[in-house]
Amino acid sequence: MPFLTRSPAWYGETDSENRAIRQQMLEWATANTDSQYVLWQIESDGTADLNFSRESSSLLSRASPWSSSAFNGTPPSQAPSKLRVSSTPVEYIMRGAEGEGYPMKVTSIQQVGESMDVVCGFSSLKSYGTRFICLMKEPGVLKPVLWFENKNSLGRVCFDGKYAWVPVSGPTSGFIAVDVESGEPTGIGKRNGLTKVSSRAAGLVLGEGKTLWIGSFRDEQQQTHRLLELDITPSGAVNMDFYDPTPAPAGGPLFTAGRRKAYDLPLGPNFVLPVGAASQPQTQLLLGQWAPGNILLDIPTRQYIAVKSRIGAYVSHNQLAFHQGNVYWTTREKLIRCGPADIDERTEVASVPERGCLHFDETGRIYLIGTKVWSAANEYAEFLPVESNLQPLERTDLHGMYHSAHYGVLLEANVSKKWLFFSLEFGESQ
Repeated sequence: MPFLTRSPAWYGETDSENRAIRQQMLEWATANTDSQYVLWQIESDGTADLNFSRESSSLLSRASPWSSSAFNGTPPSQAPSKLRVSSTPVEYIMRGAEGEGYPMKVTSIQQVGESMDVVCGFSSLKSYGTRFICLMKEPGVLKPVLWFENKNSLGRVCFDGKYAWVPVSGPTSGFIAVDVESGEPTGIGKRNGLTKVSSRAAGLVLGEGKTLWIGSFRDEQQQTHRLLELDITPSGAVNMDFYDPTPAPAGGPLFTAGRRKAYDLPLGPNFVLPVGAASQPQTQLLLGQWAPGNILLDIPTRQYIAVKSRIGAYVSHNQLAFHQGNVYWTTREKLIRCGPADIDERTEVASVPERGCLHFDETGRIYLIGTKVWSAANEYAEFLPVESNLQPLERTDLHGMYHSAHYGVLLEANVSKKWLFFSLEFGESQ
């Protein structure tokens, strides 16, 4: 792949010539006092079009004086002096039969459609039970779907376009699939031959009414399985299939350089990322975990292998950001990307001022919520401070980001020893 295009004067006939030319340009660029501006002028004038691949970006980060804002073919980011992130605390209530309101402690929110959220949490209303699944059709007002005893735990919601699936572990172990239009729940558990479910299980949508789950599941013979496919037919019947993938054999097609044997699938992967073109049937999944590394699962052969990339041990699933088929998170110093093009090597795409939660807007601009609020024009650009009314937070106070149909982007944070949700609005200063 040529590193320079569209310019006979700068374009070599071979990759080695291109590398030499690129090195000359880097040496020339680093000698300029404003090399970032000069490189952009070269591209916009049409005399050279730098194609900064991930390899060249890392070289630029080491070689140039603007290492914190590696360039990817868009204009250099300016200080976002007009940007502002506003935060508003959000309170959730459940309305009683007489219209009285009861404050509820929300633990997770999942947008399901354009005007509805599925909300999980707990309350002190012991006459109902302390764990709940609710639908939120208007801002802040929760309509209960099901209540559970406090000994149960509710997992991550997976929405397939019709049903919101919630794994439940504990005495009432199984899955609840809520038809978000009617509000009617379908329980899948012991009567279906499913006796135990890990609340850490992660789901992948296969189609309307059909999901694939990775975790730990026990059947009626008390055998444990790592994959579970669930299907609710149009008539309401439930189909369930257990699968037991095996480690990929040495010398097989999955066993390429840098990969190593994995002895089991993760009980609760941080993320489940399809590998391949979105228009094609997904045959491989990348499962995020820290040790021994991310897992590549081949669905047709039901084989898996550990790859070299891995997610940070400190990163939870609700601190991840997804953008254009990739997953992102932060370390103390770097923005990390992992995806179909980064299966075997997680890519450090930019420097960050601190670790925190991420949000991509529709233009690809990134917001980083840490002890302060920061923003970058794109994943390669420099993170600069942004005006915000969000009070200073410690890193350990940040729990994660959620998306709501009514409140947009939500940040869960610990303020004055209370876990609260804040609705974030991204805009410009007045």
